[in-house]
Amino acid sequence: MHAMFKSAAVAFTFIFLIPAVAASEPSGTPSPLAGTWKLDPKASKFTSGTAMQSETRTYEINGNRVKLTASGLDGAGKPIKYSYAAAYDGKYYPMVGNPVGDSLALKRINSRTVEGTVRKGKTVSAYARLAVSPDGKHMTFTRKVLQPKSKPAVDELAYDKQP
Repeated sequence: MHAMFKSAAVAFTFIFLIPAVAASEPSGTPSPLAGTWKLDPKASKFTSGTAMQSETRTYEINGNRVKLTASGLDGAGKPIKYSYAAAYDGKYYPMVGNPVGDSLALKRINSRTVEGTVRKGKTVSAYARLAVSPDGKHMTFTRKVLQPKSKPAVDELAYDKQP
């Protein structure tokens, strides 16, 4: 069971976040989420016990639509890869490659903040909140993985925007 949770927590990291195609908000201004982000494992806090060695996320944003592709290495050095295409409309969209869930719903709080809910089947399995710093150079991804019969695990991952 512990190994299953670790895999689920690692996979959950890929689940949410904000993507970019045209890289602009509905207002036409550039989205601070658009582009490529790299995990800083040393600046991240993995209270779930599932530290990741690396992860790179690329967000494409086109108005209210987002696309995420992510890949990296989990704590054991195994490759991870996941993706989704969704809208910031609170409806559930399919996710590929994530053992924590098979669908997610996103809600844009403002141009720098997004919240997401992940489901496995019809059951909510995780929540996430992504926030880009005011200078647009750093991103914090907080994930809360729900676990049957135990306390949820909360991790805070730090990312740096790539040139």
